[in-house]
Amino acid sequence: MVIEGLKKYQGRNPHGYFADLTPLQRRAAWHWLSRFCARRGRNLPQWLWAILIGQAKRLALNPPTSECGRSMRAKKGGHAVQRQYREQGRVVKRHPAHRAALISASKRRWRKQKREEEKRRAELGLGPKPRVAYLSLYL
Repeated sequence: MVIEGLKKYQGRNPHGYFADLTPLQRRAAWHWLSRFCARRGRNLPQWLWAILIGQAKRLALNPPTSECGRSMRAKKGGHAVQRQYREQGRVVKRHPAHRAALISASKRRWRKQKREEEKRRAELGLGPKPRVAYLSLYL
């Protein structure tokens, strides 16, 4: 599979990867790229090399801030609390799509029970279930 957007990074002069950046940004991009290569090793496929160059360029242009880190830690903490609640058996606030699926399944079960009850009544010759319930006056 060929990714057209990555072709310009294949077989080029490595010093041309960050040519459109300022010298300070270029230095930061090379720093990020060296960190990525140290983590993954030097023998990388071309597609991964191109992706790492793009990420290094992105991080050099828009360096991560403390707000970004705080937001990520908050999300991680929220997921951890939800996992802890599940392990303890406490009620966990469900995702709206999950709640909708539960309601839909409940309605399907109810309709199936209703059909089965109508079928049993028809077999016994009782006809449809009356829509009016008569209450006892002597409580």
